[in-house]
Amino acid sequence: MQPQTQMLLYDPKKWMEVHSEPANSLQVFVTQRCNLRCPECFNMANLGQADMPLAEYKRIVLQYADQIGKVLISGGEPTLHPQICEMIRFNHELGKRTTIYTNGARLDRISDVPQDGLSVRVSIFGIDQGVKALRDLKPYNHLRVMFTFMLKKDNVTQLLDAARILETEYGCEELLISTCLGESYWTEYENTLALDDYPDIVNNFLAEYDGHMTLHIARRGVLDGPATPPAPNTCRFGNVLTGKLIQCPYDIERDIQTDRIEFGTVKCDKHSECLLSKIVLKPRNLN
Repeated sequence: MQPQTQMLLYDPKKWMEVHSEPANSLQVFVTQRCNLRCPECFNMANLGQADMPLAEYKRIVLQYADQIGKVLISGGEPTLHPQICEMIRFNHELGKRTTIYTNGARLDRISDVPQDGLSVRVSIFGIDQGVKALRDLKPYNHLRVMFTFMLKKDNVTQLLDAARILETEYGCEELLISTCLGESYWTEYENTLALDDYPDIVNNFLAEYDGHMTLHIARRGVLDGPATPPAPNTCRFGNVLTGKLIQCPYDIERDIQTDRIEFGTVKCDKHSECLLSKIVLKPRNLN
């Protein structure tokens, strides 16, 4: 049963919602290799030792180039791919934005690629303990990195301190707050946060956070903003893994494959709106 949607509560004198048209995005899983084994990984079943050949990567991107605005590079850990820089440069030459999803351990690998149009996403599970701890990563002043704090039952109390550390010590200007989604799409683990608890946790954070980062807040089908327009109900994502085409990212762990990827025509079969939509809060200029 889908949890009830709640309203995101924020001070309109401090924050304003900003909206942009979602871009069709092709997610390419360029390597099966990873230097971590996170229990919550939705792609665990596809991990191994194979890298996607560069020629195959180019063929895939070119196949969908006229339908997409952005390429998402994922894995495994994409910075382990020996030709990751060539992939990013190829996207740049085509005029496509690139988002790379990484655990942040090897960001020096992509320091020399074109930075315009490049978004680096690093997810963390806490501050200084366990897998994907923030303190295991050094600040990267030469890259613009947006961290994602993935909420779990055992790290809720660290969210506020992590945000302050990211802003003051790592120079972060943007933070994404999200949570692993169970609800039969991803495996429910011991520390998977109940979606019913997610809105209150986010609202409590907004009430206490006194920083100035732009906040990206995953809606996960349970959060609405006072000025949030309806999210699309047709899929704007496509996923290519070695030997597989999968439409929705939430179908990856369940290995629900398709014969072809379509953008903007396949209606969401999971919710009335895309579960990957988010609310973006930008701090107002308070002088």
